[in-house]
Amino acid sequence: MIDNEVSTSPHAPPPFHDSEGDPVPSYQRINRNPETLARYLFRLGFIFPFFWMLAATIIVTDLVPTSYTPIAGKSPEEQQEEIEVHRATELKWAWRSVYALGGWIILAIIILGIMRATHTGFFAS
Repeated sequence: MIDNEVSTSPHAPPPFHDSEGDPVPSYQRINRNPETLARYLFRLGFIFPFFWMLAATIIVTDLVPTSYTPIAGKSPEEQQEEIEVHRATELKWAWRSVYALGGWIILAIIILGIMRATHTGFFAS
């Protein structure tokens, strides 16, 4: 026979919600590496290096979140943390684009220097 009464024995599991008013913990994780515009521009920069210049402009822009927030079911603190993570990720990929563009420019200068020293290509007489 099954007893429908709530057990108060020491072996009973804890209640689902604490009666003192503590909120239930959130099990949603914040994505620490979200897909951002700078990340897409970095990837596309290998096809067309101009995209690296576009991604580099993100460093000097002040990205301000709009008043509309698409993050449903999160507290303002969680939303602020997610915005900060997103901004940090944007800056990380923007700086990677700057480094890639700088490397590409240095490589071009080296190739032009070799061509000039060997009198080939544009520098052929």
